[in-house]
Amino acid sequence: MLSRFHAWATALLATLPQDVEAGLNVCPPSANPALRLELDTPAALASLVCWESGNYAAEVLDVRTEQYRCQRLGEFSPDFPLSEQLSDFLAALQLDLAPPPAP
Repeated sequence: MLSRFHAWATALLATLPQDVEAGLNVCPPSANPALRLELDTPAALASLVCWESGNYAAEVLDVRTEQYRCQRLGEFSPDFPLSEQLSDFLAALQLDLAPPPAP
C-alpha cells in the first residue's frame, strides 16, 4: 500500500498552489512502516498517515477556529482510487486542486 500512497501523494504535491507548504516523510521505523503527508495551507494544517497495512489517519485542522474539518481513521480499499476514498480529506483542505491521478 505504501508504494500506491507514495505515488498518489507525489502526484497531489505537484498540484498544490504555491502558498501551500507540504512534505511527504517516512515515519520512524516500526513493524508496520508508514508515510506521512503534511500540508500547511493559509487556512488549515493537515496530516495524512498511511501504513503498509492499508490503515490511515486523516486530519485537517482549521487554523482560524482550531476545529477539525476532517478527522478520521480508516482502511484503504485496493478496489477504489485513493482520491475517491479521501474525498472528504481533500474537500476539507478547501484548495482549488486539479485531481491527482488515481493509482
